[in-house]
Amino acid sequence: MDREKLAARIKETAYLEGEFTLRSGRKSNYYLDKYRFETRPDILAELGKRFAEFAGDTTTLIAGAELGGVALAAATSLASDLPFIIVRNSKKGYGADNLFEGVLEQGASVLLVEDIATTG
Repeated sequence: MDREKLAARIKETAYLEGEFTLRSGRKSNYYLDKYRFETRPDILAELGKRFAEFAGDTTTLIAGAELGGVALAAATSLASDLPFIIVRNSKKGYGADNLFEGVLEQGASVLLVEDIATTG
C-alpha cells in the first residue's frame, strides 16, 4: 500500500468531525480515533511495516506504551521479527508489579512506537 492509499484508509476509517475535547484539554472540530485504524488489519500491518523501517541494525527490541501503542508495537514486532515489550502507565500493584511486560535486557537498543501525540 503506498503512502497516499494508507493516508486515505486512515482518514476513511478514523477521521471524525464534530466537537471533541482532546487529552490536552484543547477543543477540536475533528478527531482521529486511533482505535478505529489500529483495529483494521490492513492498516495495522502497513503501519507495522513502515515503523519497522526505523529499526536500525542495532535495534534489539520494540516498545509500545499502553494502550494505544500496544497494537502498533505488536505489528512492528511482527514486521521486524524483533521482540516487543509493553510499557505500562504505572505499576499494576500486584503479581510481578512490573512497569513493563515482556523481557527488557540491560543494554537493549529500543525502538519506541507511540500512538498519536497532540502536544508533542
